[in-house]
Amino acid sequence: MLQLFRELSIKYKLISIIMALVGVVGIGSTAFSILSNVKSIEQHLIHDASLHVRSVQNECAAAVDFKRYDVAEAVLKRLSVFPEIELLVLYNSNNIEVASYVNKNSGRVQIPKEVNSENIFLEKNHLFSKHILNTNTEPIGFIIIAVSTSEINQEINKSIRWILITLLIVFMVTYFLALRLQSYISEPILRLADVARKITDESNYSIRVKKTSEDEIGSLYDEFNFMINKVQESSSELQTSEERLKFALEGANDGFWDWDLTTNKIYLSARAQEMFEFDTGIIDGNFFLMRKYTFLEDFKIFAENIREYLRGKIPGFECEFRVKRKNSEVDWILTKGKIVKRDETGKALRFVGTHSVITERKRIESELKLAKEAAEKTNILKTEFLAQMSHEIRSPINIILSYMGLLKDDISDNVNDNLDDYFTSISSAGQRIIRTIDLILNMAEIQTGIYEPSITKIELFAEVLEPISQEYSGYAKAKNLNLSLSSNIEDAEIFADKYSIYQIFANLVDNSIKYTPKGKVEIKLYLDRDNMLAVDIADSGIGIAEDYIPNLFKPFTQEEQGYTRSFEGNGLGLALVKRYCDLNNLRIEVKSVKNTGTTFTVTFL
Repeated sequence: MLQLFRELSIKYKLISIIMALVGVVGIGSTAFSILSNVKSIEQHLIHDASLHVRSVQNECAAAVDFKRYDVAEAVLKRLSVFPEIELLVLYNSNNIEVASYVNKNSGRVQIPKEVNSENIFLEKNHLFSKHILNTNTEPIGFIIIAVSTSEINQEINKSIRWILITLLIVFMVTYFLALRLQSYISEPILRLADVARKITDESNYSIRVKKTSEDEIGSLYDEFNFMINKVQESSSELQTSEERLKFALEGANDGFWDWDLTTNKIYLSARAQEMFEFDTGIIDGNFFLMRKYTFLEDFKIFAENIREYLRGKIPGFECEFRVKRKNSEVDWILTKGKIVKRDETGKALRFVGTHSVITERKRIESELKLAKEAAEKTNILKTEFLAQMSHEIRSPINIILSYMGLLKDDISDNVNDNLDDYFTSISSAGQRIIRTIDLILNMAEIQTGIYEPSITKIELFAEVLEPISQEYSGYAKAKNLNLSLSSNIEDAEIFADKYSIYQIFANLVDNSIKYTPKGKVEIKLYLDRDNMLAVDIADSGIGIAEDYIPNLFKPFTQEEQGYTRSFEGNGLGLALVKRYCDLNNLRIEVKSVKNTGTTFTVTFL
């Protein structure tokens, strides 16, 4: 039914709606009137039945009380003057029938069982009413009266006939009125549809619909004319944009393609035809016809990208492939495309894009790639050379230092102060060389990517900071510095690479002692304001100039004043510290005041 209604014209939809509304209102009001009338008659019957029973109720009660049932029978027969009463039955307190009156014209009426539990019961053709007989002390019986409802039935039948006649007249009048009134709505809409059809057929956007009223239809006409104005402007702008695009593509030496997925035909611009050496601007088929012009491995990637994009599995379409020329030359083509039209289900209908020749770019990229690979190879060779040379230098130095220690022990009885200073200087210089070689080796491992961290659970205080404090206590004591270690954390377990963590704090403590002529060096473990584990290495040394701090972690750099002139070093320590911090996801910060001191803070993120 709803489908049939949808297919009706606006004219008959309006007529149907008006007639339906009138029919619902007419039937509803008539039905309400009938129900009210029937209810009134029903109440009237109940009232009359009650009056009839009350007129004989006392006499029947006395007859039942004295068991004069013949008298009760005579009393009931007196009500025979009321033709609507069809049955009167008198019962004693034991629910036994003791007297009755039956209308001869209708015969005995069957009393429904429901009457025993209800005072009033309405059946199809009768109204049954139950009335209790009482004495001064208790009930002694009851009377059931059956009254004919033929009057109600006659009223219903009469009303139904009037309803049918009235509805027929109302529907006829309504139909002719609706037929007349609907034209004020349907005809303007049909006129609008005719104008829209004419604009479409002729592609003439100068046509306008003439406004004839100020109602909603008039507003619709205004909006329609406004829309046509916008379409006309957009059409003009589109034409201008197409001309600009054409000039832009020609200027960029790019080709344009337009794939109609509904007809499976592709339009190619003149430049695109030239790229593929086609003879026509429209190809019957699709892009997969290009397989005979491209390299097989390139075409497989090209075809897969198109399929994935049309299926919505990738956000955009862009692909590079090689094209075979008739003169045996090869060109690289970059194609980009976008779906510009879809149906209501999202299926692609139109696919447009551009072709660009990128042969020169690919050549440059290839040369850059070769140059990059050569540079990387040279860098690796350089790093390997440094690592090998560092190893070759450290091995003999370790041997020299070991034998120097043995030699000192053998002649310890004959060593004077000058000779002891010589041994100390040789040992210090050897240790400096070994430390420099260690730093170079460690940096080489980081730069070449051959260092493999071993992540384990570490107790930071007991396994790292405390051993470093003990290791450097002699160095600090020799310079008359106070080296202290403190912590307000009971459990400082972390997961990190133990070797690189140790090197971080060893380098920071070594630097603090090295660049602190007097005063103190503090190692402090704590939780910062963000509840993160942090370690401060603070000293009262020479400090760092503010303008040098940005270069602090660069390899082979040192501050010109102080570090390079008055102190030894190669500028690798802090650079390696920064690399190790990055390796363990740590944050390192520095605060320093020249000639006052420096604080390095390492935070475990």
